[in-house]
Amino acid sequence: MSGVGLGAGAWIGLNPINSGQIVRGIANMADASSTFVVTYPQSIGTANYVLQLTISNLVDLTVKHLAATVTAKSATGFTFQTQQTTDHPNYKVEYVIIKL
Repeated sequence: MSGVGLGAGAWIGLNPINSGQIVRGIANMADASSTFVVTYPQSIGTANYVLQLTISNLVDLTVKHLAATVTAKSATGFTFQTQQTTDHPNYKVEYVIIKL
């Protein structure tokens, strides 16, 4: 399992989030891993939210198709898995959170 952090300027939104407020972020995914933990810079105050993920790699010429499955979420972050391990350190998870 690999923890991932947020890049500079990736966190948008106020905390804790209000109903309907959108928070977004981008986190690096570690190389040679298939389980990832994203920790928010601060609590968003609830685990009652919709989480949409996209995995991207805009650097490497040949990339794997990595589908994300969320396995846990909380007010302080989420965990997801991919069916394959990453083969380069250039994968990122881009996410959007909408509080319900």
